[in-house]
Amino acid sequence: MCGLCSRLRRGRLYRYAAENGITKIALGHHRDDIVETLFLNLFFGGRMKAMPPKLLSEDGRHVRDPAARLRAGARDRPLRRARQFPIIPCKLCGSQENLQRVQVKKMLAEWEREYPAAPRRSSRRCAT
Repeated sequence: MCGLCSRLRRGRLYRYAAENGITKIALGHHRDDIVETLFLNLFFGGRMKAMPPKLLSEDGRHVRDPAARLRAGARDRPLRRARQFPIIPCKLCGSQENLQRVQVKKMLAEWEREYPAAPRRSSRRCAT
């Protein structure tokens, strides 16, 4: 998913929460998302930063990523199926195959084949 779609979607979610007096929001990022974001920020943004699994926003909203310690698809798929949470595809940018996130995902998959424990170790620092 591209950064633009993510920001638009998250903005809409935050706006809905503000309009309805909701102060706690749970997002669906998993460990792989967090590690990918760390490398995206490092390689393309010039900063070492990842999404925190717990955040208190400036306006007092509690934002959580309860799946932050789980691998992509590990235990969240049964919950998504049971609750019928939709996966909303990204269609705005039109260059899905060439996205930086796709490239980072491929790089991390290659690293994981060579060094199987590396993603788990790197995520420990991101998901605390």
